[in-house]
Amino acid sequence: MIDEHAIRSMDREDARAELMKLYGVGPETARILMFDALHDYGAFDHIAPWQQKIYSRLFYNRALVSAHRIRDDLRAQYREYTMLAVGYIWEDIFWKRTTEHIPWLEKEIRL
Repeated sequence: MIDEHAIRSMDREDARAELMKLYGVGPETARILMFDALHDYGAFDHIAPWQQKIYSRLFYNRALVSAHRIRDDLRAQYREYTMLAVGYIWEDIFWKRTTEHIPWLEKEIRL
C-alpha cells in the first residue's frame, strides 16, 4: 500500500526513493510522478537518452551534449521551476511541429 500523504511530506530525494520502490518505476517514471502527481516543479534530475538528443539540438544545436550538462544548465536557468519550464518547452516544440517541418526532430521521434 502506498501512503500518498507520507510521500508528499517527504523531501525530494526520499520521495523519489519511495516511488522507485514501486514495481516498474525507474528514474524517468519517478521524475514524471514527482512533477505530475506531487507537483514538484523542480524535480529535474533524470534525462532519458531520447530526451538528451532533443535537448542537445534545441539548446546547443549539437548532436549530443552530456545529460549532466543539460540538467545543470537548465537547473541554473529555471531553478525550482525547471520541470515546469521543461514541460512548456516540450509543448512549444511539438506545437511548432504541427505547422513546420523539423527534420532533425522527425528523425528523433520517428513518427
